[in-house]
Amino acid sequence: MLLPSRLLSAALPLALLTSSAAARRPHTPHTLKLRFPRLSIPARTNPEACVLVRVATTAPFDLASIEIRHRGVRGSFAVQHFLVHLYTGEQLGEFAAERGRAVPSRGCLDLGPSDRDRRQLVASGTLTRSRSAFPPGVALRLSPVPDTPGGPPAGLGFTLDGEWTNGTPHTRSASALVVLRRARPKKVTRIALPFADRSAEAGLLVAPEEVASMNATTTTVPITLTTGLAAAPGMVVEGMPIASDGRFALVGITAESGLGPPLGGQLLAVRLACQAAPRPDTDQFHFATRTTPVSATLTARALRLRAIFAPGATDAPDFPGSPALLRASNGDTTIAAVDLPSGLPARGRRLFIGSDDGRAALGARRLQRPGPAAYLLAVKVKSPTLPPVTGGPVSVTLTYDVGGLLSHLTLPMRVKRHGALLHYP
Repeated sequence: MLLPSRLLSAALPLALLTSSAAARRPHTPHTLKLRFPRLSIPARTNPEACVLVRVATTAPFDLASIEIRHRGVRGSFAVQHFLVHLYTGEQLGEFAAERGRAVPSRGCLDLGPSDRDRRQLVASGTLTRSRSAFPPGVALRLSPVPDTPGGPPAGLGFTLDGEWTNGTPHTRSASALVVLRRARPKKVTRIALPFADRSAEAGLLVAPEEVASMNATTTTVPITLTTGLAAAPGMVVEGMPIASDGRFALVGITAESGLGPPLGGQLLAVRLACQAAPRPDTDQFHFATRTTPVSATLTARALRLRAIFAPGATDAPDFPGSPALLRASNGDTTIAAVDLPSGLPARGRRLFIGSDDGRAALGARRLQRPGPAAYLLAVKVKSPTLPPVTGGPVSVTLTYDVGGLLSHLTLPMRVKRHGALLHYP
């Protein structure tokens, strides 16, 4: 009669051991939700802010799909860019200092651990709701990193980088939710791994306040910097006007830099993120060109736009004597770019038209009406790049420089024909 009791006594430690092993098995959630908290965007500003998110886990997360939802954006209050970076460094513990708090920062260089640049882009989206997924059977493996160098895996770190443009006269609020969904383990047949090539960084090692060069020579490269548009054959780059907080971006481009290899013999573009100190009083600036959109259509065949613009009180346009530039974009995607170095030649007293070998045409006609001068702007560009469409209006930003007048506007374009046609209004 003692035999069953002995068997039970032997089985009990085995059961406890099995239960303990199961308890120690890393738990991998099916869904990760990364939240960008509500952020107030002052009127007519273009701020950028970043949020650090730490997810405690010791097991890899095999990513199958990403969904990004933006709340609060509509009309001329739009998302300029929204990026999700995976932290690949070894100091995840330092995320705690800024975790969950929106910090104003350009490029997310003002928060996080000292090795904050060790990150990999895994998702982006500027639409109200965007979703992307890997092919069936493929998953992107996100591996946990340690809290301190050399330590065991402690969790996943994410940097959420958002930039908004508020063209309205009122303060607006925005927030975002990123949903990462795990692949079903039995359905995964191939694993994709995020990677980055940092070998180019080994070329130069420059300490603060020192100067280093590739061949010990100095070359002067003349480049005109602007907060508007700059162009060279085949490329148009865009800066950022000064905001109420004093931040702005200067861009410049040149076709022939005069530099040696590997930078010589190709376009050289420069972008400088700047901060005015002290912050200027923008109320003292004179009114710039104001643009009112009339209509716009966008298909794979052509981008067409009609708008009315009024120069500032002290501005005198020179359409034939100034280059004409235009850039249409959706987030970081360039939809169309126009570069007319000869400007818009006169076709009479009130009409000015420029063309780029039939691919693009810009025209400005002075309107006959009392009061300050106003012009009708007409644009046609063939073979634009259609932005991705996942539902809801698509935010299209247009920046143009004609006659020495610079203006910027954002259009919420409605979607038809499953994204084959976008139109405003």
